[in-house]
Amino acid sequence: MLKLPSLVKLPKYKSFSYQPRYYNPEEEERKQRKAEMEKTLNETEAENLIRERRISKIKGAFARNKAKKGTDFSQLLFVVFSLFFVYLYMEFGNYAFIFLTGFLGWYVWHKKTRG
Repeated sequence: MLKLPSLVKLPKYKSFSYQPRYYNPEEEERKQRKAEMEKTLNETEAENLIRERRISKIKGAFARNKAKKGTDFSQLLFVVFSLFFVYLYMEFGNYAFIFLTGFLGWYVWHKKTRG
């Protein structure tokens, strides 16, 4: 019998890839022991990390006080230059804005490079 062309597409059979599971009690026991060992290792690492963080907080407090000394100087410098800008504006007018843009550019660059 001849097959006639059709506009309807007929479904094809679907094939499944079935992989049977095998139970290996030794492998399951090995995986369970490994998971328990990793859990106890992670717990001890967490305790050590907490202890290190406590110590680093104390050290960090002293380092923060040293860092604040440098910021006081830069704030003082900013205030001095701001007052100088007010003087320049009163004395020279709009030319002071040219100085201000240059100063602000330098100040931003200085802050980024010092961290």
